[in-house]
Amino acid sequence: MRTIRVFGVSLVVIIAGLALWDLLLAPTLAKRQAENAAPGVAYAAARLEFVELNTRPNGAVSAAARACAQRQADADNVTLTVFTIDKNQFVHVTVNRKAKTLVWQLLNRPKSYNRDAVAAPPTSLPKNSEETVPCP
Repeated sequence: MRTIRVFGVSLVVIIAGLALWDLLLAPTLAKRQAENAAPGVAYAAARLEFVELNTRPNGAVSAAARACAQRQADADNVTLTVFTIDKNQFVHVTVNRKAKTLVWQLLNRPKSYNRDAVAAPPTSLPKNSEETVPCP
């Protein structure tokens, strides 16, 4: 009888721990991932934009820089939702990260986090860089 009670209490504690993880920690991790990924996505595009600056018409949004930002977003497991390059060649991005939680999905309230970032084009690339195209 005591074994059954210990097993039941253990099962309740495990379920409560999983629910706590799902409700609190998974959304916090998703928010942190979005915060960490946004500057990297913007900077990856800004580096490529700096290289391509003299090869395209003034004011045109570089498709290669957008593709570079998309690749960086994919590598960081976030979704690139907004990508623009302003007249001063600053790259503006917004990334989105959805928390993968069972409880919030069952409640029909998925948690999603958007983060914005802006990156200025670098003034130069490192001289010892072996990269020909500065995109990951």
